[in-house]
Amino acid sequence: MVSTPGAGPSRPTPPQIQPQPLPQPHSQSHHRSQSQSQTQSQSNATQPTRPPKRLRTRRACDYCREHRIRCEYTNGSEQGSCAHCENFGIPCMKVAEAPPDERPRAAKMQKSGGGSSARDESATMSESPRALIPGTVTDHLYLGPTSFSQQVHHHFSGTPFALDQLRYLEEKLELSYDVFQWAKGTGFLVGSRGNMASSPLPVSPQNRRINQSSAPTFSRINDKIVEEIGGITMWNKFCHGQIVPNNIHVPSVMYQAQTRIIPVWPVASVHESLGSEGPTEEFLQTFITHHPESAPITPPPRATRLALCTLAAMSRDVPSNIRESLLSALNAAVGAHDFATSSLSTVQLLLLLSVNDVLANEIGRPGRAVYNATRMATEIALHRNVSPTFSAVSHLHRRARVWGACIIADRWCSVRQGQMPSLDLSHADAPLPFSYPDHVVEPDLTLTPCFMFHLAMTRLAELLGRAYHLTGTPAGLARAEDLKLLLWQRDFEAWVEGLPAQWPYSFRLETPEAASILSLLAVSVLYTFLQPFFWPTAPIPPNLAYRPPAKMMEDLQSRSTAAINWVSGPGQYYLDIWPMLIHPFLSCLLVQAKGLRSGDPLAAVMLDTGIQSIQSWAECGPNRSLMHLPRDAISKTVEILKTEQVLVFPWIPATISNWMTEMNL
Repeated sequence: MVSTPGAGPSRPTPPQIQPQPLPQPHSQSHHRSQSQSQTQSQSNATQPTRPPKRLRTRRACDYCREHRIRCEYTNGSEQGSCAHCENFGIPCMKVAEAPPDERPRAAKMQKSGGGSSARDESATMSESPRALIPGTVTDHLYLGPTSFSQQVHHHFSGTPFALDQLRYLEEKLELSYDVFQWAKGTGFLVGSRGNMASSPLPVSPQNRRINQSSAPTFSRINDKIVEEIGGITMWNKFCHGQIVPNNIHVPSVMYQAQTRIIPVWPVASVHESLGSEGPTEEFLQTFITHHPESAPITPPPRATRLALCTLAAMSRDVPSNIRESLLSALNAAVGAHDFATSSLSTVQLLLLLSVNDVLANEIGRPGRAVYNATRMATEIALHRNVSPTFSAVSHLHRRARVWGACIIADRWCSVRQGQMPSLDLSHADAPLPFSYPDHVVEPDLTLTPCFMFHLAMTRLAELLGRAYHLTGTPAGLARAEDLKLLLWQRDFEAWVEGLPAQWPYSFRLETPEAASILSLLAVSVLYTFLQPFFWPTAPIPPNLAYRPPAKMMEDLQSRSTAAINWVSGPGQYYLDIWPMLIHPFLSCLLVQAKGLRSGDPLAAVMLDTGIQSIQSWAECGPNRSLMHLPRDAISKTVEILKTEQVLVFPWIPATISNWMTEMNL
């Protein structure tokens, strides 16, 4: 008889609890648990299973976080949308990573190195999106023959002093000149992407979410403010740190966009900017009538309305705290937007972001935004003429309006950088933008042709593309023909004659600065067409008998003088918010510098005025990349125009320039 250890000697161990028979009750309980699990699985098969509860370390979607409800994922991971959003058809978005797990066990694992690799990897990705991409090499950026840097190098490097300044600036910016085998002197290669601090790299949507989560550019306080005001608040409500005098009325940001930006760049119409809130009193006082048929069925995304507000805030007259708050809100909204799905609203958003170099910083560069917009536009067949039996008339007119904006953005972006256009209009049969509101079927004299300016801009962009193809390629005039050049001259003259005297947008609102903006853009169009003839950098081919008339050069000089006077005054607003106008304005300075070379004293005054406007523009904005060059580099390049002319023509007395400045000539 064996006694149990630790027990008294008088209590023997019963035989039924000896170690040998212990496996038998264990096997019985095991069979019993298997039968119970089979019964439970059969009952669960007949009843719908509840989605697994979200883990504590997994971040909820934005909707569930805002409404304080439990966020559930059907597949047990963060991929896809949550079950609640899928059931109710709510767009499920996640723009931040899960909060750090501060439980004792998780802290112990992190201390031992178990959970640090993922954070280190995400931190590295946030610092450099290309750091973990194998096989990545630094590539150069391209500036073509029509770029401002190339034009200055061609025409204003005649003196040793100016040439030394150009070479110093080109070495500082890493501009590689004369690197092509044939057609030398027709382009630059700009540095490398890793060395251009002012040109941020375009990031993918996955890396963009990592960047936003690791670098808190968008605070929850700003998000709360923007959600409460809806992006259309008064500036004085936004100026919590600014002192606004009582006698100054500060209008709303959205109202500024509706009256000063949308009429000249109607990528999104006024009715689309209202969203689901409907017209306000300011809207009805300015536009009188509201046409709900012109608004889309679904309101535009939040990022589109924020882009309009931020564009209005890019003026130098707006306080910096308002601008930074709107930029932070826009960056978060753009990061949460789904750019993977091609849609008309996404094309509109990309075109709005391409307007300003600061707004386009979130997705790379303005040129990258334009390219993405044009490729997505062809994916959804904006370049094709869709039948009215397939879609509503208002939607067809909206498509034509956005397609016209794609043509405008593509042509001007290509010319200012000297690169190939991304749109070939020979593959397009879509109609030009309709002048009247989207819901109107036929022209109605009782309504105002609100998109007449947009139609004129689209036609001018087509003329710019044709002129660029004839004279602005590396081949120059080698591929031009007399008939095509003559037809271009005829079409441009017809475009000028067809411009109306007034540009009404509504019965109470004129399209702001419509004639001045078109005249400024026409300077660049004429300069692109006339430069190989009047200021050639290569011999004109002997097979070309066409020569432009002298009146076109006179028109170019008068338009450039008027454009410089306009930009130095009310045109500063559009120079701040619309950097697309920078290249036409630089073309005006090139024309005046050529006039100064011929001995025109008025050109000296206009050149000084234009240089001051460029310098003030460069100082008031961030030093980001525009035309592959930062703003301060553009300002220094402009100064070379004046420096060289003073050395070439020292006989031009400064007293004449001062006298004409005092006389406001």
